[in-house]
Amino acid sequence: MSQKLYEATLLQLKGKALAEVAAMERLLRSAEGSAEVLMEHAQQLTLYENAMTVLQAYIGHYYAPSPAPPQVPPAAPAESVEPPGEPRVITPEMSSTYAASVGQTEAVTAKRRYTPVEEEEEE
Repeated sequence: MSQKLYEATLLQLKGKALAEVAAMERLLRSAEGSAEVLMEHAQQLTLYENAMTVLQAYIGHYYAPSPAPPQVPPAAPAESVEPPGEPRVITPEMSSTYAASVGQTEAVTAKRRYTPVEEEEEE
């Protein structure tokens, strides 16, 4: 079976299935249909859909596109990265944000440290 024949067969089955769906919708909109006629269209729809499923399951793997080779991401440029181990010490000269926070912390600590505590006199 050639790939074109396989695809043509699937398309014909899909077309017939859609025709059955359209017939069922038409029957449901009109008052002329009966339950028996609707059941016949539903059975035909099931027949076509099952035929497509079986064809794809047993024959489709012959014509399925081969999986693409896995894409390897490009290697990142080598940077001078320190190996994990000792944590790096950040100084205020290295970070202005850290310098500001250290300055505030020292000011608060100094204020707490040097604020005289007033004792209440007991009567």
